[in-house]
Amino acid sequence: MLTGEIRAELMASIEGGVSLQYQPPRCEASLNVAVEAQASCEANAGCDCEVDVDPGELSVACEGQCSGGCSAECTGMVECKAPSGGISCSGSCEGTCELTAAASCDGTCEGTCTAGGSTMEGFSGRCDGMCEGTCEVSGGAECGGTCHGTCIAEADPGGCEGEVGCRGECSGECSGSCEGNFEPPRADASCECEASADCNAQASAQAEANIECTPPSLELVVNLAADLQADASLRADFLAKLDVLKVRGAAILQGTARLQGLINGDINGDGTAEFSPAPLANLTAEMQAVVDAGLSGEFEIPPGKIDCVIPALRTAVEALASVGAEGTATVSAQVEFSAFILNPAG
Repeated sequence: MLTGEIRAELMASIEGGVSLQYQPPRCEASLNVAVEAQASCEANAGCDCEVDVDPGELSVACEGQCSGGCSAECTGMVECKAPSGGISCSGSCEGTCELTAAASCDGTCEGTCTAGGSTMEGFSGRCDGMCEGTCEVSGGAECGGTCHGTCIAEADPGGCEGEVGCRGECSGECSGSCEGNFEPPRADASCECEASADCNAQASAQAEANIECTPPSLELVVNLAADLQADASLRADFLAKLDVLKVRGAAILQGTARLQGLINGDINGDGTAEFSPAPLANLTAEMQAVVDAGLSGEFEIPPGKIDCVIPALRTAVEALASVGAEGTATVSAQVEFSAFILNPAG
């Protein structure tokens, strides 16, 4: 088995086990897709609606984790975009951490790395000791210096560029992104149209089916075995394979999160369905509703096209059901491999 072969080579090449530093991917439904889908649906239904909406100003009722502005109480962390000069961050920093003194770096150290009794100047890479210079963090990590990027903390650090955002549950309207079910924004609240409610449901289904996930941060920290430390060729070969494992592993973890979100509604891999019903089931139901409406005459299909449109829609529904069945098996396999990546020594 692949995982067995990888684990065997890994264990033969290191001493003292493996240390994993991991920030999971963040997945969210696309609000832009929701607006575009609803506007298109209402236009096709002959609704007299304004569709000129600035996506940057969208706000929705978010039933999951809000990331961005919150019109009411935010339960969780706050996010602060650092000004051009950076900001002192008491939480985690997403971006670059400028270190004013030697500190541990949960990312890529650029500068001086002191580890194992030796000091390496002009260092660029993973530092297993203390780093002086800058620390690049993609998934967020504690910063003992100045954060250039986004600070995620329990309280507003002050001096943020723009408004302080929310990274948690918002009791009011959320602007930015939503990691869970949400009510799609209307293109125009004054729009009067019988098809609007159906368009709203279809827009939600399409947006959730377009789940977007940011890449995770995955670092495997190892102590090389004596024979690899003594042989530059063996060491280079093993480190190259380890880099491939980290890159491929991060991609698998990201893909697993997205596929689980589509099939099960679980975007965090903790068994909790952030989307209920799951996006694929929701999209399938909406497609079937379109078929039923066409058959009952609730919306007009030119007589000459009924024999073409309805079978095509039914085929689409069957295809979605097939994707769900095949996707469930794929999720199972990916979860097994993901468990290995997150615990390679286990």
